[in-house]
Amino acid sequence: MHNVAPRFLIAAAVVALFALAGCGSSGPKTVAPKGGPYSYTMPAGFIAAKPEFPGTDPPFLTTSVSKHETPDSGTLIAFEVPTRRAVAPGRLLAEFDRIEQQFYRGRGATITPARHLRMAGHDAICWRIGHFRNPYNGLVDGDSCAIAGRHLVTQTCTWKPKARADIERGCRAVRRTLRVY
Repeated sequence: MHNVAPRFLIAAAVVALFALAGCGSSGPKTVAPKGGPYSYTMPAGFIAAKPEFPGTDPPFLTTSVSKHETPDSGTLIAFEVPTRRAVAPGRLLAEFDRIEQQFYRGRGATITPARHLRMAGHDAICWRIGHFRNPYNGLVDGDSCAIAGRHLVTQTCTWKPKARADIERGCRAVRRTLRVY
């Protein structure tokens, strides 16, 4: 019977170590729409929100907002852009760049020329967007990237000026953990 106490203390110590290390907790939440072409880890300080998108919702749309800001202060969004045919990644991104440039400029926003890079192991292009009137958040600025995996995935972050630092922090965290399939 005297062996029970040391075993109990050892077990309690192991449980305490796991709790201090964060093991045994639910841990970071993976955002992965069922059957979707992407996944990422929910950034610390962000929560899932009801996806809202102007017009028809794109497939596999996910939206997150900061716990530290009002819901209309900014969002982290990811979604699949439906494509009708197989196109080489470079050509697909060039076509998408043309569409994005027309879309934002046609709505009075500013958009930078596409910056080509690799993201989540795939060819991608990114833009900075300024003064876009979003139907859900009002006037926002943003950063958007299109990633050409087997599917075209867009990851966009939008913010109002007071929430910029928090949203950009969340945006960097999403992009560090983003996987495109």
